[in-house]
Amino acid sequence: PDAPLPAGGKKGVFERAAADLSRVPPPGPAAAEDEVRGYVACRLRLAALYLTRGRVGDPALDALGGYTEALKVADDVLAKIPAFDALTEGAGADKKPNLDGLELTYQGLDIRTRALYLRGKALVDADKLDEAAAAITPAVEAVARSGALFDARMRQWNGGEGDPGDDEATAAQKKKVAALAAAIDESRRNVLMAGFKLRAVQGKKDDAVALL
Repeated sequence: PDAPLPAGGKKGVFERAAADLSRVPPPGPAAAEDEVRGYVACRLRLAALYLTRGRVGDPALDALGGYTEALKVADDVLAKIPAFDALTEGAGADKKPNLDGLELTYQGLDIRTRALYLRGKALVDADKLDEAAAAITPAVEAVARSGALFDARMRQWNGGEGDPGDDEATAAQKKKVAALAAAIDESRRNVLMAGFKLRAVQGKKDDAVALL
């Protein structure tokens, strides 16, 4: 038989898990890669946990609030990544994510984009159109500006061979990055469809068609 849930039931389990993950302190800018990866993984696990909040089955833990919290955590992670030396290369205007930084950035973007979509969809489904417009419109505009992440370089990486001269481990990591880029693009298409649905419900047919 299944073991009984601890005190507080599913709500208690969820809240303790969220509290434990929230307590992980950020490492310093010069921390080693393993330490930085561990911290980012905990933060993204927290964001992913918030995406499931509506499944707990307690009115106090609504899904919409979970999507909002997931978005906040993902934004915080994405803002912190450039500050870690282990995740960047170059200096000044030439500073950019290294391969590890790109992988973790895409992990953060994946969670963030899913949270945007789920939050916007929930607001549209709840007929909270003004709130939905405030949530979805900036996201739709950002997607339109940025274009697809899964570009020619990602298609090459997705083949598993990486770039010329890459060793097996680097090529495998680049394949993971390419898979994340494809997942983010899929979530972005979902954001656009949520924007389409919103504009259709609002009676803005021309604006809706423009998103297709």
